[in-house]
Amino acid sequence: MSRKIAIIGSGNPLFKDEGIGYFLAKYIKDNYTFSEAIEFVDGSTLGLNLQSYIQEYEHLIIINTHSDKSLQAGSVTIRDAHNFLEETQIKQTANEVVISEMLQVCMLAGDIAEIKFISITVKDLISVEVGLSESLSLVWDDLLGVVLSEIKGLGIEVVCCGDGLVGDVFDLGLEW
Repeated sequence: MSRKIAIIGSGNPLFKDEGIGYFLAKYIKDNYTFSEAIEFVDGSTLGLNLQSYIQEYEHLIIINTHSDKSLQAGSVTIRDAHNFLEETQIKQTANEVVISEMLQVCMLAGDIAEIKFISITVKDLISVEVGLSESLSLVWDDLLGVVLSEIKGLGIEVVCCGDGLVGDVFDLGLEW
């Protein structure tokens, strides 16, 4: 029996760097194949529907932004659900707030998926523009490597099948 695994690209792609989770998940979906089924989820507007993924899946990888002012832009962190909730900093985006609320509700209701948050620190969460700042474009490959490593850590073989051109993600528009 196969496991239920999902990669959720969180963040609003209309707010420049806040959309990096959305864009990276879309990029991986379009450029890689896997030895086991993985569902890719547009988490930009997932909202309350996140609850079903938290409760019904075995493994979730949520790619999102981190707004910790003590970290340099481009810093990548990996946290589990408990670490994500225990952070004392104020959640600065709608996605961070909704994810926190859904985690709390699901934890009270019972079992939840094994969740890994792979977050990249950003400084600009409000510029209205599709694309990434130069500082995040420079660490795109680093973030990609961390996400692929986490997938491989689940015992899944990862094979690149695309041309690897990052710019194509932004040229394809905002539809999955």
